[in-house]
Amino acid sequence: TSGGGGGELESLQQRKQQLERSHRRQEKRRQKFQSILQNSLVSVEMEVRPHYLVADTNCFIDYLPQLQAITRASTPTRPHLYTIMVPLVVLNELDGLAHGRRDSTARPQHLAMVTECAASALEFLRSRSTPAIRCVTTKGTILNSTTFTSEEDCQDMKNDDKILATCLKLCHSSSKEEQAVEGQPRKLTREVVLLTEDRNLRVKAMARDVPVREVLDFVQWAGLMGPEVG
Repeated sequence: TSGGGGGELESLQQRKQQLERSHRRQEKRRQKFQSILQNSLVSVEMEVRPHYLVADTNCFIDYLPQLQAITRASTPTRPHLYTIMVPLVVLNELDGLAHGRRDSTARPQHLAMVTECAASALEFLRSRSTPAIRCVTTKGTILNSTTFTSEEDCQDMKNDDKILATCLKLCHSSSKEEQAVEGQPRKLTREVVLLTEDRNLRVKAMARDVPVREVLDFVQWAGLMGPEVG
């Protein structure tokens, strides 16, 4: 009987040692994972100095007076505080909406409103009444006219992705990034701000370090919220 008890005790000791070794291995893996995670998740310090504003299509449909107010913003030393950069895909979408190419399942009253707003936005953009509006392609090329052309090499991209690609190109050409120091936050300076209320586009933009605001929030921040645009 005593011999059987000794064997059981030895078996328990072996089991304990196995569990301890397994625990040590798991702890080493956890520490290694945490080390990798800390090295890869470097925080970002972003200074936003808004100058170039990229507005999506719905901004022109829902907030044209506010966008017009933004283009008029000035100081004694800066005749144009902000420049609205209009992606080519937004121009084409507005053109389609103004000509009746839209969701036919919506209410007739809503369709008529969208058509009218799109036409008003196009009239404003085509009037070239202010140099504070520039048209830009997905590759960041600034256009001198509002002639509607397609981007053949971007046909496989969704419209939201085209808008984001435009923002990224503008960020690359206008923004600054200080030399990264290991273990220190990345320091970015951004002059480009995306104006949109689209949740998915906002998430994508923030993941790529593109500042995002809603039109009304930006107008209020900029001190442009008056009776005519509120």
